Amino acid sequence: MKIEELEKYRDEEGYIDIDKFEHENEVEKFRETGGSHNREKFWIELDDGKIMIRTSNLDKEGVEYTNYAELIFEELAKQVDFPCAHYDLIKYKGEKGVYTKNVLEKENETLIHTKSLLNGSNTTDSYDLTSSIDDIFESYNILSRYDDVPKSQVSSLCKDTAKMAIFDIFTMSTDRHPENFGVIFYSDGQNSEARLSPMYDNECSLMLDQPAEAIDDMVENPTLMKKFVELQNQFIVVPEQQRDESYLDWEDTLFYLCDDSEVCMEFAEKCSKKLDIDGAIRNVEERIGAKLPDKLKEFVIPCFNYRKQIIEKDLCLDEVVR
Repeated sequence: MKIEELEKYRDEEGYIDIDKFEHENEVEKFRETGGSHNREKFWIELDDGKIMIRTSNLDKEGVEYTNYAELIFEELAKQVDFPCAHYDLIKYKGEKGVYTKNVLEKENETLIHTKSLLNGSNTTDSYDLTSSIDDIFESYNILSRYDDVPKSQVSSLCKDTAKMAIFDIFTMSTDRHPENFGVIFYSDGQNSEARLSPMYDNECSLMLDQPAEAIDDMVENPTLMKKFVELQNQFIVVPEQQRDESYLDWEDTLFYLCDDSEVCMEFAEKCSKKLDIDGAIRNVEERIGAKLPDKLKEFVIPCFNYRKQIIEKDLCLDEVVR
C-alpha cells in the first residue's frame, strides 16, 4: 500500500483510522525510541516510504489542538516555500495524533540533531533547550573542516537556519530545541552533502499547545491574549554577550538576524507579505475534508495576526506590506 491510499481510512472528523488500516493490511512496525515515552510512537513501512505514527503528548495539559497545529504550521511553511515535514491526522487505539513522512529522501542519508553538532564543537553555552545562533553556525563549520562538506553548503545551512528561526518567531514555535532540528548528512564514500532538515515536531506553535481553559480565557479577553502572544519566546537565541535586555528575547533574536543580513530581512518581508493564517486553515480543512473547531479558529487567527503585526512594526514592514 502507498501512503496516499491511507486516504480511504479517513473518517468524517478528518482523522485517518490506523486501527482499521492495521486490521485490513499486513503492517510492519518499528518502535521509535526518541522523544516522549508518554505516547505511542512507531514507524510503519509502506510501499513508497515510511511514516511515523504519533499520538498526542499525554504529559502536556494542552493537547486538544496540537495535532491541528502541525497541519496549519505545514501550510504556512508552504506559503513561503520553506521545507517542512508533512503531517496528517490519525486515530490509534482511541487516541488522536498525527503521522509524518520520513524526512530522509534516499539511502545513505542520516539526520544529525543539532544537539550532537553542538556537543562536538567548542561552544560554551548550556544546551538543555536554548541554543545560540552563532554557536549553531560554528557547529556547521565543523562539517566543512572534518566531513568534507563544501563551504557553499555550510553557508546555505546558516542562511536556512536563520530563516527557520525567523519563521518560528512569526509562528510562535516554542519547542525548537537542539533535538528538534538538525542537518541531513549524505555521503557515498567519495562525496559529502549537508542540508538543513525540514521543520518537524511543530506541535508547540501558534499557541495551540495552551490548556483549553487558558484558550477559553484568551478568547474572552483579547488583552490577555495579546500579552501571551508578546511572551512567546523561541529557543534559538542571540549570543549571551550580544543580548539587549530592553527587548523581548524573540525580538532581540529578530533584530540580531535581520539588522545585518539582507537575506534574513528579505525572508522576513516575504513572511510578512505571504503568511496568511486564514488561507492556511482553509487548506487544512480542504485536505482533511472536515472543518476545524470554531474555538480553535477564534483563537489562532487573532493570535497569529497580532504577532505578525508586532513583527511588522518592529522591522518597519507595516508600510512596506501596504
